[in-house]
Amino acid sequence: MRLTSIEKAQLLKKRGYLVIPDPMDPQVIEDWRAGLIPDFERHSRVGITSTVGFLENMDRLRSSGVKNVFVKTGAYRPSATAWIIRLAVEGKADGITFDGAGGGTGMSPVSMMNEGSVPTVYLEAMVTGCLDRIHKVHPHVRIPDIAIAGGIADETQMFKALALGAPYVKAIAMARAPITAGMKAKWAGEQIKNKQVNKSMLTSLGFPDSKDPASLTIEEAFVCAKELRNNEQVMAKGNEIPYGAMGVYTFIANKLHTGLKQLLAGVRKFKLRLIDRKDIACISERASKVCTKWDVNIPLLEEFEFDEVIREIEKGSY
Repeated sequence: MRLTSIEKAQLLKKRGYLVIPDPMDPQVIEDWRAGLIPDFERHSRVGITSTVGFLENMDRLRSSGVKNVFVKTGAYRPSATAWIIRLAVEGKADGITFDGAGGGTGMSPVSMMNEGSVPTVYLEAMVTGCLDRIHKVHPHVRIPDIAIAGGIADETQMFKALALGAPYVKAIAMARAPITAGMKAKWAGEQIKNKQVNKSMLTSLGFPDSKDPASLTIEEAFVCAKELRNNEQVMAKGNEIPYGAMGVYTFIANKLHTGLKQLLAGVRKFKLRLIDRKDIACISERASKVCTKWDVNIPLLEEFEFDEVIREIEKGSY
């Protein structure tokens, strides 16, 4: 997390967080006042727990009135990931979020967030394989709902993640992609408002060269602007909708929503919960090796429905 206030940085330092650079250092304070330090980084200390401590903490939360307990994982080694899966199932957690590399919304582009942990596809294959093993041996045990994260940015990646993790993955955790949409939309909206649109911006938005940059309106640049402004609930407070909010809404409710519906139509399934592992195939030997290692039954494309193809051809009345 980045902090733009030295007072906030010093407060968090006193509370035990790791803050870089040290906001208590006289030289750092002097450099901050001189404008040489733009911000501070706040890092949480590494969490340490035990099997008993983890399960007792879940019991304590429930006894204090918490109805749903969700576990958020970090950049773990494979064995630690398996351990947290076991504890979450034993402790009857309602959900678990697994975050593959590269990731790290608040701290990007810190190298550790991109290079640490296990890449998302490898991680999800492992999680799915572990949950399959639990379900096979203990078919009546409730498996927590799984959310998968880690660099997922478009509808095809979402579809593949839901398919690879079926039936356990129920949600996609996403941050950098919608944040990027919001930041870009805020910038574009301010450019339009201040009449600072140029030809390259028009081109990136898909407008012809003949269009006058000064004539670009918010409704033209944001395809969902009219929809939002005509929504009584959205406009109930009477305030103008922030450009960033328009961008995030457009990204999720227009691009991702429409793209997912197209993909669902392509596989003839019209509910997300119907997506399963039979809807995807491996297109590389590496992907196949990973899926085979964890026995998640994702075939190579040349093997995909091979037996069904042969049966269909052989039963023809030629």
